[in-house]
Amino acid sequence: MRPETFHAAGWSLAESGPVETLTSLCFMGAAILSLGILGRSRVSRDAAWIRWFFGFAALASLVIGMEEIAWGQHLLGFATPEGLFEHNRQGETTFHNLGELQGRSDWLRLACGIAAVIGLLFRRIPQLRVIAIPKVLAVWAMTIAAIAAIDAANDMMVIHPDFDLAVNITSEFVELLCGGFALYYMILHSRRNGSGRALVALGWSARCVRQRRAWRNGHERHHAQRASVHPRLSHHGLHEHPAQLVLALEEVGEGEARRRATVPSVLRAG
Repeated sequence: MRPETFHAAGWSLAESGPVETLTSLCFMGAAILSLGILGRSRVSRDAAWIRWFFGFAALASLVIGMEEIAWGQHLLGFATPEGLFEHNRQGETTFHNLGELQGRSDWLRLACGIAAVIGLLFRRIPQLRVIAIPKVLAVWAMTIAAIAAIDAANDMMVIHPDFDLAVNITSEFVELLCGGFALYYMILHSRRNGSGRALVALGWSARCVRQRRAWRNGHERHHAQRASVHPRLSHHGLHEHPAQLVLALEEVGEGEARRRATVPSVLRAG
């Protein structure tokens, strides 16, 4: 490996580097979308277990995303609490580096990969189809599961020092794959439920209120214009009854015709 390539790889994989930051952003986006789907499920009164699923997904995505950036420690520059600093292998404000949890992230990645592969089979079960993994994510899920399985096996029995180093480097990109997978899954599910764009913009409620207000104002103006055709129509509320409105207009037309018939043609011409 050339020195320039080695330094570029080290920079991208460093703490708070591009890979970790992008991974955190993906999980944060997945958490926001999952919360939006959860709210929409409550409005549509979906099954309770569906709401629990997306609620857990939102919480898990939030925790993983914040763990990736040490809960903002590197961005905000605050010190690690003493209770965590004594037990954290890296001296950071994280939980996955505490004691025996240090170096066990590969099992979490493997669990995510296996869960994603199993989720592909949910499409064949009508009751679980609502949370099934779409086909477009099949290769993605299998890639995560395969690399995570190799990483877990290498932890139990190191194949070769160089291979172990390569696997450790690859694990950072697998975490990015997991984050992208979670975000893409939530985007696809949001689109399927017709809420994706509104949830991303976080303006779904405000937009609906504005549209409802504009429709109501337009509806009132329309009724006012129809009522102004003849005072009798507004007085009797005929503008709200199309059939009576037609009869009333015909009556007005016949009255106008009789009036014109009684007026001499000379006066009409004048």
